[in-house]
Amino acid sequence: QTHSDCTLDDLNTKTERLRWMLKHTLGCPDTFEFRREEIAYLDKIYGSYPPTCETHESSPVPTVLHRTNDVDVDRTKVTDEDVVESFNYEINHSEGSLRQYLHHASIASIIGNTIFVHGAIDRLTMRFVPSKYSKFDLPTSPP
Repeated sequence: QTHSDCTLDDLNTKTERLRWMLKHTLGCPDTFEFRREEIAYLDKIYGSYPPTCETHESSPVPTVLHRTNDVDVDRTKVTDEDVVESFNYEINHSEGSLRQYLHHASIASIIGNTIFVHGAIDRLTMRFVPSKYSKFDLPTSPP
């Protein structure tokens, strides 16, 4: 089935929305499949993903995990839904790595007379803080 054969409802799924966001807003079109592969490796190491307290504590944590042909993982066992759930887990669960990172991170850091941010500060964005009610949606028409 090609996208031209699909209805909007067929494409409006968590999986397709995540693939779209990764490709078009984050600039990483291959991340969905990379994550699938990573989950397969984590499942092989810990016996499950996300690791439970029991499996995490009893399994050795590799200091470096190299992708090699010597390690046999079955990516086909990792479903699209597993990949979507892994992104949800990493940001929404208290043990999620992205959640922990953001908890300890700074949105901006000033060192000396230099400010470090992810993104940019220019004359249009200086002193602008969006309302907590701001919605970030796709525009309904071209600019």
